[in-house]
Amino acid sequence: MSFTYEQIVEQMTGPGGPFELVLEDVGGLPMRNFKNRERSIREKLANAGARQGMPAIVCGERRIAYDEMVRLIWGVSHELKTRHGLKKGDRVAILAYNSPEWLLAAFGATSAAAIGVALNGWWQTEELEYGLNDSGSRFLVVDRRLFPRVEPILSKVPSLEKVFLTGDGPLPAGVVSFDDLVVEREEMPQDSIDEDDPFMILYTSGTTGRSKGCITTHRGTIAQVLGIIFAGMANSIL
Repeated sequence: MSFTYEQIVEQMTGPGGPFELVLEDVGGLPMRNFKNRERSIREKLANAGARQGMPAIVCGERRIAYDEMVRLIWGVSHELKTRHGLKKGDRVAILAYNSPEWLLAAFGATSAAAIGVALNGWWQTEELEYGLNDSGSRFLVVDRRLFPRVEPILSKVPSLEKVFLTGDGPLPAGVVSFDDLVVEREEMPQDSIDEDDPFMILYTSGTTGRSKGCITTHRGTIAQVLGIIFAGMANSIL
């Protein structure tokens, strides 16, 4: 027996379906939400950690399983808070190539209710100065290979308090090794996170002017992830 796409969507999103949609008040407006959703990215990470031993990150020869990744994220959160004073709503900018450290920095900061700032890896020094100042970033995690781009403007970002450098090698004066934050921890952070709290600031391409920082919330990001999973499952049934 075959089904139309519309029938599949109705079954999957209707009452009792795996992607049941319900109408809820969001900011004073009615909005459809997935009923059985996580309420923060941190909660989604905690659920992902149950996939023990399964690979989550593959980077060259490095392999990090889901449960190990989550323990490392909780560790980064704890170290940022207890050793460096990270607070809810602080902006943590990341300038790095694709790497496990990028993910650990982003998820570690946001799991402690801070806001990640994804800086464009193609930006040059002047653009990076703009992004750091525009976002009001208090912390910066930067790849050692990209550090020369930001080093000349660090003193021109009044909000910036600490810089963490990834990769091996000597540390410039005043810079902290990101590796010092990467420790495993079993306990999930307990900082209060509302669904509509900012999760990340992503910058536009800036083709017609200055790039603009676009805010994605925990609710919005969860909806995107579940939407992708839903679409994949629905299409696989056709």
